[in-house]
Amino acid sequence: MNEVNTRVETSRTHDPISGTVTKRQHVVRENGLAEDEFALAKFNQVIWYITHLIVILIVLRVLFYLLGANPQGIVSFIYSLTNLFVAPFRGIFPSPSESGSFFDTAGVVAIGFYYLLAFIVTSFLRILSKRNVEQV
Repeated sequence: MNEVNTRVETSRTHDPISGTVTKRQHVVRENGLAEDEFALAKFNQVIWYITHLIVILIVLRVLFYLLGANPQGIVSFIYSLTNLFVAPFRGIFPSPSESGSFFDTAGVVAIGFYYLLAFIVTSFLRILSKRNVEQV
C-alpha cells in the first residue's frame, strides 16, 4: 500500500492599506513515491489506457462485422484503423460468415493478445519497481 501524507498549510497575508489580514488554508497531499516509482506508475497507466483504446476499437470492429454494418463513414474508418492491429492474427482460425455478416475471429484473438501483452509489460514494470506499484 502506498503511503499518503496529508497536511494543511496555512498562509496569512496582511494588506497595509486596508489593515485586513487574509488567512488561506489548502490541503497538501503527498503520495510518498520516489520520482522513478511515480514515473513507472504513470507509464503503467499509459500502457493500460492505450491498450483499452485499441481494444475498444477492435470490439467495435467485431460488432460491426458481426452485425453486417455498411462499410461507409465511421465504420470504414474503424475498419481501416484496426486493420493494423488485427492483421497479424488473420488466418489463425476460420471466420464463419452468413448472409453479409461474419464473425471476425482475428479480432477476438487480437483482443486477447493485446490484453495479455499489456499485462506482461505492466507486470514487468512492477518487478522493476522498488514497491509493488499498481496505479497511482
